[in-house]
Amino acid sequence: MPINKKGCEVLGCKEEEIIGKNWFDSFIPASIREEMRRIFAQIISEEVIPHAYVENPVLTKEGKERLIAWHNTLIRDERGNVVASLSSGEDITEKRQIEKEREALIEKLEKALSQVKVLSGLLPICASCKKIRNDQGYWIQIETYLRDHSEAEFSHGLCPECKERLYPELTKKP
Repeated sequence: MPINKKGCEVLGCKEEEIIGKNWFDSFIPASIREEMRRIFAQIISEEVIPHAYVENPVLTKEGKERLIAWHNTLIRDERGNVVASLSSGEDITEKRQIEKEREALIEKLEKALSQVKVLSGLLPICASCKKIRNDQGYWIQIETYLRDHSEAEFSHGLCPECKERLYPELTKKP
């Protein structure tokens, strides 16, 4: 089985290490070997479109998997009989990894965006009691408005100035 220079690079082999070997036994992962043999037989017997696009992993010399996108063409003799196939493969391992990372990032961003509630525009607020007028025209506590229009949660306490004004006996020093 002849192979070009790029194919040798992807597999991490020299041409002489590939020629004469059974492709399926040597370079296809055991978990999909029989399925790939079946697909190849269908291509050769023209049960599927001969120039079908197929993606499958191949094994490198080091035993690592690389994802290859294949385009296959049949070679015929003068009587039209199939005598061989020509397969052109492209290593799409990194491309597929980048696509997966991009999809994961998009999913993460979409999830974050779905949880974002943005306050914008003019909020009418009372200068004295600090209540906010809601969309229905009612004056409500600022905490209620923010709770209804954001993901914020509140805990209540007193700032030092209010503590001293409201509870002077707690702030007196002995």
